[in-house]
Amino acid sequence: SGTRVRPSVSNQTMAKPRRTKWIPLVLLIPIAAAQNPQPPDAVKFTVSSPKTTYYLGEVIPLQLAFSSTQPDFLTANSRLYDRVGRDNYSEEFIVDPAASVEDPLRGLPGGDGLMGGISGGPVTLSQKPFTFERIQNEWVRFRKPGTYRLHVLSHRVGHLPPAARLDLVSNIVTLDIQPAPPAWISEQIANAVKSLDAPRVITEADAKSRESAGRTLRFLNTPDAAVELARRLGAQKGGDSRDLIDTLYRAPVIAVLEKRLIASSESIDERFLSTLAKLSQLEASGGPILPFPKEEAAKKAWQEESKRRSDLQQSKWIDDVKRLIAALPSKQPQARAECLDTLLNSSGLTAFQSAWLPGIVSSLRADFKLLPIRNQQNLLEYRWPAIKSPEMLPVLREIYAHPPEPRLDPPLQDSALRRIYELAP
Repeated sequence: SGTRVRPSVSNQTMAKPRRTKWIPLVLLIPIAAAQNPQPPDAVKFTVSSPKTTYYLGEVIPLQLAFSSTQPDFLTANSRLYDRVGRDNYSEEFIVDPAASVEDPLRGLPGGDGLMGGISGGPVTLSQKPFTFERIQNEWVRFRKPGTYRLHVLSHRVGHLPPAARLDLVSNIVTLDIQPAPPAWISEQIANAVKSLDAPRVITEADAKSRESAGRTLRFLNTPDAAVELARRLGAQKGGDSRDLIDTLYRAPVIAVLEKRLIASSESIDERFLSTLAKLSQLEASGGPILPFPKEEAAKKAWQEESKRRSDLQQSKWIDDVKRLIAALPSKQPQARAECLDTLLNSSGLTAFQSAWLPGIVSSLRADFKLLPIRNQQNLLEYRWPAIKSPEMLPVLREIYAHPPEPRLDPPLQDSALRRIYELAP
């Protein structure tokens, strides 16, 4: 079937009494041999790719398929991602030669993954394969062209009733990674930018198209692709911080983000500020932090370095917040209102807020009607104590008398009416 258990160690006992010698024996054995009474062909785990030749930086989709010839015997966990975006605990992607590849998120946020995340529950395996797609680039980045052998170690299958997970090893897929022609790279960037800049349509197809475009730019990992992602970072432009955090070209990205921070037309959100601070810290520190050491003597130094990086990132964030506050008078009205909302959201993150928070709150009340309707609802429903004041009464009465579009659920005028009652019962 091409399925094997994880390499294990077998024991042999010498003939002399009371003396036991352990002889390691590395095995790749059928799952049946390790999990009797399972028949030899009870489970099959395969990995396939639509082609074997890719350019360096090209998105490589892999299809993982699990099946069983014995009904109601094995189940597979259907969870495909965790709370930071990728599920590190269900599969391991192993490539040879290992010296020419790296985990793109090693030492970065999300690199270690988190337990939890949405799952559809266990899937009972049958002869019809349970299949799903994994993008290999999420876990493995090729450093250079060459021929690579890849296989996957999966931990998502177990017996019924629920028991310990089995370690299934897939077949080997050979990938030929070739240098990417400049013309091909330019075409990929142009097509991705076209998709990201197209008018938004609230459909699943549009969302997938934008996700695919962002993924293309992220995994190309060229200076031009990174800059295009930096130009679109933020909720208003649809850019995701995960597409930038592992870039190899932090300096040009930081330059774009710092320019956008103070530009008059730019709305800045918390994701923008946190990404800029993280990238600035990584650039100043020379890259991601090394993994936590196993040696006791090295642990203290690692902890000190980790704290230094954390303090540096906080300092970078504070500097960016100060620059954003200084730029508020030159911001266009709606951009200014959204920046004020961001600053209020960020006000609990640092002790230096007392000098500027009262002015931010007062300005936000004055610009309240310029905010997107969902921001207005969020303020009235969840952050009302921060802006609660008789100064809000004219704004609330205007919302109640002339509810803005689009209508929300619950309606914004309901929230406004409750807040009017609190201020002027």
